[in-house]
Amino acid sequence: MELGIGLGVGFSILVFLYKFVWAKLIPEFRTDEEDPLLEYVILRSPFGLHFPDVDTLRKYVNYYTVKYSMTHPVIVLDCLKWQTFDFTGVAAICSLVRATKRNGTFMILLHCSQQLQTALEQIGVPRDELLRITCEYESTLTSLVKKLRNEINSS
Repeated sequence: MELGIGLGVGFSILVFLYKFVWAKLIPEFRTDEEDPLLEYVILRSPFGLHFPDVDTLRKYVNYYTVKYSMTHPVIVLDCLKWQTFDFTGVAAICSLVRATKRNGTFMILLHCSQQLQTALEQIGVPRDELLRITCEYESTLTSLVKKLRNEINSS
């Protein structure tokens, strides 16, 4: 009888950990109504920015960057759920910002808190770069995407 209870508890914990560690980023493909050529992908994260989530985050951002770089050269990462984070998560964001830039795409950090911006600056993202790729509100997102798209087209 105790074995059955132990197995049931163990299974319940594994299901919880599976959903937590291997959660998926939710993509949202957007096209601007005024400019139909302005297309971008918003990746919404249902989890925090801690050690178990970093590999999942990297995997999805790299996947969408490679797959949609020609049609959607701007990747928007929604940071709304990232109320807390650790060094590994901040280092992952820093490396993703650099990697997407090397691939000819840009990453925008939407709803990026001041704490996360400070952490990114301390780990090596220059302040002027942070100001260029962070956006606090969705209402100003389209103008930032247009600005970055113009930078991509001019280079």
